[in-house]
Amino acid sequence: MTVQPTSLEAYTDLLYKLGDKQQTILNIIQTHPNMSDNDLLRYLRHIDPNSHWETSKITGRRNELYNMELILDNGEKIDRLTGEGCMKWIKA
Repeated sequence: MTVQPTSLEAYTDLLYKLGDKQQTILNIIQTHPNMSDNDLLRYLRHIDPNSHWETSKITGRRNELYNMELILDNGEKIDRLTGEGCMKWIKA
């Protein structure tokens, strides 16, 4: 018996009731795979310059999603602005 992707998504939705900020981060990672925490922060500030997103909010929500196994680390990349190595994230 195979499980349809839509059934799996529905099960995940029931299993993990996500908060608004968690859902926002998950949606961005799903539509823009391989973003780093810094990329997420820049993207959120770009789409809503008046938002109050800070690095600690990004990393906190992303850690929660990672611990729920909803996202995976997809290796490292070099941040285009800082030149430092950073993890990139994809939806599980």
